[in-house]
Amino acid sequence: VVFFEMIAPIFLAALLLRTADAACSTNSENCMGNADGCCIEGRECYEKTDTHSYCKEACPYDLTNGGNPDGSWLCTTPAPTPAPTTTCINDLSDCIDTDGNEIRCCDSSKKCWKKNASYGQCKTECPSGLDWICETLAPSPAPTACLNNENCVGSGDPCCDRSHTCFAKTATYGQCKAECPTGRTDSDGNPVTWECETAAPTPSPTETCYSAGTNCRVGGHANKCCDESLTCFEKAEFYGECKSVCPLNPDWSCYTPSPTVAPTFAPTEARDPYMTLRDAASNMSTPLPFGCVINYAFIDNPAKVNDHTEEDLELYLALAAKQYNWLTEENGCKWRYSWQHDRYRCVYMLEFAESHGMDFRGHALVWGKAASNPDFFDEECVEPLPGRCKSVVPDYTVDQKYKIMKDHVKNESEFYAGRLAAWDVVNEAVCDCWLSFSSCEEFVAANPDKCGKSDRYSGDEYDVYLKKNIYWPDMPDYIGVAFTETKKYDTTASLGYNEYKFEASTGWQKEKSDMTYQLIKSLVNEGVPIDYVGSQTHIDLGYMTYETGGGSTSTDFPSDISYLESVKANMDRYAAIGVDWHFTELTIALETTEDDFDATAEANQAFLYKGLLDLCLAETKCTSFQTWGFVDGWTNAYNGLKAYPFDTNYKGKQSFVEMMSSMDPVYEKTYNPSCSVESFGKCSVDADCCESGESCFKKNDHYSQCRPSCPDNADWDCYTGIETIFSGSPTEIAAAGAALLVTVFGGAFALKQLVADCMKTGGDEDEIDLTSADSNAMFFRNHNAFEDEAREKEKEKE
Repeated sequence: VVFFEMIAPIFLAALLLRTADAACSTNSENCMGNADGCCIEGRECYEKTDTHSYCKEACPYDLTNGGNPDGSWLCTTPAPTPAPTTTCINDLSDCIDTDGNEIRCCDSSKKCWKKNASYGQCKTECPSGLDWICETLAPSPAPTACLNNENCVGSGDPCCDRSHTCFAKTATYGQCKAECPTGRTDSDGNPVTWECETAAPTPSPTETCYSAGTNCRVGGHANKCCDESLTCFEKAEFYGECKSVCPLNPDWSCYTPSPTVAPTFAPTEARDPYMTLRDAASNMSTPLPFGCVINYAFIDNPAKVNDHTEEDLELYLALAAKQYNWLTEENGCKWRYSWQHDRYRCVYMLEFAESHGMDFRGHALVWGKAASNPDFFDEECVEPLPGRCKSVVPDYTVDQKYKIMKDHVKNESEFYAGRLAAWDVVNEAVCDCWLSFSSCEEFVAANPDKCGKSDRYSGDEYDVYLKKNIYWPDMPDYIGVAFTETKKYDTTASLGYNEYKFEASTGWQKEKSDMTYQLIKSLVNEGVPIDYVGSQTHIDLGYMTYETGGGSTSTDFPSDISYLESVKANMDRYAAIGVDWHFTELTIALETTEDDFDATAEANQAFLYKGLLDLCLAETKCTSFQTWGFVDGWTNAYNGLKAYPFDTNYKGKQSFVEMMSSMDPVYEKTYNPSCSVESFGKCSVDADCCESGESCFKKNDHYSQCRPSCPDNADWDCYTGIETIFSGSPTEIAAAGAALLVTVFGGAFALKQLVADCMKTGGDEDEIDLTSADSNAMFFRNHNAFEDEAREKEKEKE
């Protein structure tokens, strides 16, 4: 009985559909006198003769015999055509054909939900907890683009509706018919003859064109047609999908490592390839801000992380200035550090950027995280005081909170006005519901002290849940107010909202992704001056298989969407509302410190770095690409995880090579881990691997460096002292030394002293010891000190 109750509606729907198809053809040749007859949407039944009418978009009033050999039309319309309601089907009925397209409409209260590639049902909502894909399909387009009893000859081979063929009546006229008309008469009763030759083959009917995401290589045959703007990309011999671009995934046959979008830089003349990320990014037709992050704490004390030395720091800063055109201070511009250090850390790095021609991003102006704020605005500074707190936070009124925030925003944005390229105005406000719950609603029910629903920023599409902190919920509009206040005092910087774990629009990030999008959309709709959304994008090599899910109990893990495709879809929807996309804190790390960074790991890291950069280059609204650090071993957060484009020897990894190849088409895509060493990078004196114009100079048995010349420092093995300048007999040395001193110092006393020292050696037969400590000290002191010493010796001699 249960089985019968389930199956009966399907048979009933099929019976109704078969009856409807017989009574109401979308290609009805005669729609007169048929009580149940109907025309497809957008057409009416127009009377041509007393016995024949046709479905037309408009009656052909003035057609001549050249366009309509049958003569004139009466053009009266019969009784209104019944709405084709009988073609819509009820619950439990299959609404998808074997090609994966929706072939039958559902009742108005239902949608066609897809269970698999060839089966779906009309339901009010998708069955939960079952093995359903749960994609909704837009109804197959009505075949209005294909002709219906109209001239299909000589007009570019127009298509006919399914089961119809273009039959020629004359050399210049034909109609789409199920079969060639025979035995017809015109309005005067005269026989009408048809040549009945078929015209040029009718293009594939609309039912064989596939929508996005469906298999277009059914049975392993040649690719089928896809809907407009889509292409059938092959994954395997028997599988392909209609997509706008080939997935950025090496599992697909169509994937090639080269960029899918031609670089925007096109050299106009032959040239050498650029050798730095900065040069490649800056010289594109639309220059790309390509940035890194530096923590001032490690400049102040490089030994704080991995026992780096001052020499390491020199290499580190030189590499940053050479490779990047955009800079952020990791912590120094945040409120707590600016308050503790009187802005010194932020200003120091800003001046470093300005002195090297780099733009600067301020990070972050308003952040609800307690430890990022001063004691007087740190909600966790209560008894017993945490170690970082020196005083108890007062119990503020809401008005006082608004004033404190506005004063802070005014002070900082006014102080840096005109010097920053961008400000991360608000940081990390959206709730992290996905950590252990399937939805934010469930998370908030279990953790009411952590997050809550924002009525102000929730919208028609998605609800928005915000983190509870010193600002929210007491200040329900604090995000919009922060942007508006910043814009008052800094009119030139781009203003953005910065967030993490939202960049993918599908998979386990989906809910936070949707909430972040709704938040930004609500701000835009309110007229808030927001220019970009900042995607931190802290990921690991596990994202190579992101589509398989992980990180949540949610079941929304589309198996046909890769991580890169999902990020692209998210970028697209921000572009649609006029908001730029910034990659602000990109890191691509090993999953654990126990993992080996072998050739496979390095290739996967390079694939993801290049893939994200390619997405940015292809999207005009992606206007910044920045990594959170740039050299392995220089951050505590990702220590040991090899997350950056440069290794611990300050040499570019394969990620560097792949990103260079994306931006510069002239760049030679060869990767040799033992050669092509950057300026000031570690090298081997046994291999000629330094860039043009530089050589490998040895410091000791364990360290050498690519430099233009050996440092003037006796700590280096390559240092040979002043004798590298002077050689020859004592007389020749004296003459050369005199010329040098006269040129450099211009002092007569210096010349006199050198001659006096020469005389002490006993003439031409003895060597002058110019490598002694006293002599070296004399030669390398500044001009004034040198002359003062010479005068003292002259007095002693006299």
